[in-house]
Amino acid sequence: MKTTQEFERLYRGLNKAQKKAVDTIDGPVMVVAGPGTGKTTILTLRIANILRLTDTEPEQILALTFTESGVNSMRKKLSGIIGTSAYRIHINTFHGFSNEVIRLFPDEFPRIIGGDNATEIDQIQIIEDILDGGEFSLLRPYGDPRYYVRHVLNAIRNLKRDNVSPTEFLSLVEKEKTELESREDLYHKKGAHSGKMRGEYAKQEKYIKKNEELARVYREYESGLREKGLYDFEDMIIEAVNKIESDEQFRLILQEEYQYILADEHQDANNAQNKLLELLSSFFESPNLFIVGDEKQAIFRFQGASLENFLYFKDKYPDVTLIALTDNYRSTQVILDSSHSLIESDDGDTELRAKLVSKKQLIEKNIQLNVFSKPVFEYMFLSEEIRSLLEKGVEASNIAILYRDNKDVLDLARHLSKTDIPFQIESDMGLLSDEDMRKLIAILRAVENPTDTDLLVSLLSIDFVGVLHTDIYKALKYSQKNKIDFVDVLASLEHLGGARVSKKKELNNTYRRLMSWTSVAKNKLLLDTLEIIVRESGFLNNILSSGGSIDRMKTLETFFTEAGRISEGKLDFKLANFMSHLDILSQYNIMLRKKNGEVGNGIRLMTAHKSKGLEFDHVFIIGVYHGHWGGRRSIRQFQTQNKSISLSSSGDNSDERRLFYVALTRAREGVYISYATLSEDGRSRLPSQFIEEMDRSLIDEISVLEYEKKYEGQMPERYAPQKMFGPEIDDKKYLNQLFLEQGLSVTALNNYMTCPWQYFYNNLIRIPKPYSKFQIYGSVIHKVLREVFDKAKHDKKVNKTPILSRFEEILSGHTLSTTDYKELLEKGKTALSGYFDKYHSIWHKNVFTEFKVEGVSVDVEVEDKVIKVPLKGFLDKIEILDDNEVNVVDYKTGKPKSRNAIEGNTKTSDGNYFRQLVFYKLLMDELKDSSGQTRYKMVEGVIDFVEPDQRGNYKKEKFVIKESEKEDLIADIKDVSKEILELSFWNERCKNRECEFCKIRDLTISS
Repeated sequence: MKTTQEFERLYRGLNKAQKKAVDTIDGPVMVVAGPGTGKTTILTLRIANILRLTDTEPEQILALTFTESGVNSMRKKLSGIIGTSAYRIHINTFHGFSNEVIRLFPDEFPRIIGGDNATEIDQIQIIEDILDGGEFSLLRPYGDPRYYVRHVLNAIRNLKRDNVSPTEFLSLVEKEKTELESREDLYHKKGAHSGKMRGEYAKQEKYIKKNEELARVYREYESGLREKGLYDFEDMIIEAVNKIESDEQFRLILQEEYQYILADEHQDANNAQNKLLELLSSFFESPNLFIVGDEKQAIFRFQGASLENFLYFKDKYPDVTLIALTDNYRSTQVILDSSHSLIESDDGDTELRAKLVSKKQLIEKNIQLNVFSKPVFEYMFLSEEIRSLLEKGVEASNIAILYRDNKDVLDLARHLSKTDIPFQIESDMGLLSDEDMRKLIAILRAVENPTDTDLLVSLLSIDFVGVLHTDIYKALKYSQKNKIDFVDVLASLEHLGGARVSKKKELNNTYRRLMSWTSVAKNKLLLDTLEIIVRESGFLNNILSSGGSIDRMKTLETFFTEAGRISEGKLDFKLANFMSHLDILSQYNIMLRKKNGEVGNGIRLMTAHKSKGLEFDHVFIIGVYHGHWGGRRSIRQFQTQNKSISLSSSGDNSDERRLFYVALTRAREGVYISYATLSEDGRSRLPSQFIEEMDRSLIDEISVLEYEKKYEGQMPERYAPQKMFGPEIDDKKYLNQLFLEQGLSVTALNNYMTCPWQYFYNNLIRIPKPYSKFQIYGSVIHKVLREVFDKAKHDKKVNKTPILSRFEEILSGHTLSTTDYKELLEKGKTALSGYFDKYHSIWHKNVFTEFKVEGVSVDVEVEDKVIKVPLKGFLDKIEILDDNEVNVVDYKTGKPKSRNAIEGNTKTSDGNYFRQLVFYKLLMDELKDSSGQTRYKMVEGVIDFVEPDQRGNYKKEKFVIKESEKEDLIADIKDVSKEILELSFWNERCKNRECEFCKIRDLTISS
């Protein structure tokens, strides 16, 4: 790779330790990178340096981290240094990497490839069945036989994260039992308790007995998963680790593929993830393994992470290069010193705990401590202080309020929603507790039980349903007085007249819609039912035309996604099944997570866990009292003497202290700590011990008496109406940001050219819509063909029978009616059988499948500015020819079209297929390698019809794309992009008078 100007510029700005980390590209390297020390910069520059100094291909570098946001951040920064080659580097989460390995070698992982990912309800039901069907004296207590279900599931998850199998766990328990029984001091030998087991050993014995039962459940749980064709989320890494460990040849394949391995946030790695790193790098005694971490920020041990994984690295590799980054480019020295004084109270490896030195030229000011008498005063202070910062010009998105638990945000958000301060909640919120979702579920419950009076009243009382509350009251009183079922009153205009309902037709029409939905729910699949109810009830119109519409749309999208996930692989899954599922969620207090809103111009509310990796100018840490931050009572239902295994979340003060350290070090300039001495119900509170452990000379405690006197007079504000924040559906700035983040695919382009509003609702803001059976069919065919050609690259002979079986297997994982399933099964087997017979002897086997193209853009001039519009593509197959020449193949599962129809030269054709090939030609021409040269030259674009025509013949149409056709497409892309960025289509309609998208637009958007 040629040295880029950006690399040179960034490299010159590094300090000595950072340069050493970038320059030491061979052998094991351990970098201790505290907060704000530039670890993302050194990770990306080190990757660039490897490409610059060696003949390593980008595909031979593997970088692993823990979150998708971390993956995106690293790739974005890297692409700014080395260009589109950044998209060839394997940057992934640990689970994402394991999933990719499984996808590329499907035959090695039959359990995963042939199974479905178990939902939490699936897992719970398996454990319930095990406990109900066996003798478990401890794990199935008489008074509450379901008490341990969630605890057992969490323990099993932790065992899997620690890479401990059922057999290994049972051996460990038996060993502990033998060691306990062989202790000479097991029993008291003198005094009143002579002959009795000592207390500490009696406690240990009870844990051992519970662990014996847990080991049985664990073994039967694994059997239960296999019987149902399911696997856990954790199993993806476990299966990858087991295969790599047990199969030397397979291990060598992966070790040859990845010459350099980098791991970010390594202090948060659990045993299974750490084992994966070891195996991938174990070919050499001194592997090219680069880990970055900070033991002071080890806060994910509740997810099975083990601090020892990070600490032992320097012992495992004696020749490790140990580099400590101590220059901080984020925070003031006061913030660094106060956080360091806190962490000094904790046990740890002092060699890995260097004091940080601020390199920022900022005004130094002490940590501010505010102690209030009531939580409401704490919230009022927050809003006043934040308003003051906003008036001084601080960007709202550079202000964060951090709290300990997700539930802490509820009262805080309720207070802020009555002020003029824009905010966004980024911590996990319960999807089903969202106000809009509560309304939707109220409708669904009434649809499922249309004769239940309470449920009917709940539905009718919803604001957008449009029924007068006085009419509901009149109809209800009439029902009670005349002893007529409420549903019969709603069904009769005569009864509604007798009840003197003012708008009896509207009320009766609402009842008729309800009965129509009830019929739909009994006959259609869940997602089809949801779509009809969401549209016909006024729900969709309400959220699109009211405040906070974009975030509310994302919540609805999440609801649909969850409903789809729950119904996957279940034939004839209808509303009744879904409502039963929701009942189980409620019984076990399982939270469906609401998707967070986009980061916009609002202050940011999140847990300290969620803030990891982020930074802000000012940070407010609230509720810092004993028992909430530190001093938390943690009841361990399962425990073992083995320190490397965590059966239960530890939740000790060491973990809590590290979490508070992370919260403090998010701030660049100001930290504000607060708590109230009394809870809302009048219980007294003491300050967190972490406040006492910090250097008090760096803390200013502010007198709040004057504040509270003032706030007493402002108490009526508590009862003000709530406001809706977040971007609206016509927010041009937000829509532009969304467009540029998403980029433009050929599907989005085709949709726009069909109808701008089809693009707007389907691609940009994404109104939830279930897949049709033909979309499902196309998706399954594509997946099967991808696996076929991936397998063909390694195997000389590919047989038809496994292909047809695989089609049936994948199809059964989708939600279909029994009739549709049978139809598609027959259709797909017939198509694939004929397709195989036609082509298998002449298949081109040197291919890439599902080839993802990113990093390509087109310059668009908008309002005297040049904006780079990202283009993205997902190519079904690339056939590699000689001299980097390729053919790009796109499968089509619809009825075969003529060449003229493909090109758009017939009356009923739109030319979308041909535009797709031209788009791919543009992508391939602009996809560059690390030296700036075009990586692949597209010779032909091929439309490959997987379905036979009426005569049973299979056809392919091949096109050589002309330069003039590519230039015409670029012009179209620029025109469309400009219209989207300027919103110039806002008052336009397409030519189709029956267009459903134009109708939605007219109902929800004012011109």
